Amino acid sequence: MIRPEKYLPALTALQQILVRARYLAREQEQLDKLVDLLDAAEYLPGLIADAADRTEDFAGWVREISERYPYCRNIYLEFSNQSSPQARPEPAHELQAA
Repeated sequence: MIRPEKYLPALTALQQILVRARYLAREQEQLDKLVDLLDAAEYLPGLIADAADRTEDFAGWVREISERYPYCRNIYLEFSNQSSPQARPEPAHELQAA
């Protein structure tokens, strides 16, 4: 779980990482960097979805990604400087079998 005030900034950070990954995917010589970036980012959705407060872990992963990948440098800064007054949306109810 991400604290409510960091929920939207967390989603924005994840989106920005995926945007950079898409850019790398277009550059054939960047495929190794793309794989590394996606390996680093794959853990983030689990932190958002976890029932426990994982905000600090999420921030640490985003910070590491920002430091490790030059094309992601601003993502941690944006995440750490943003807060959202909106609460995290409630999980969708499971569909019942018809």
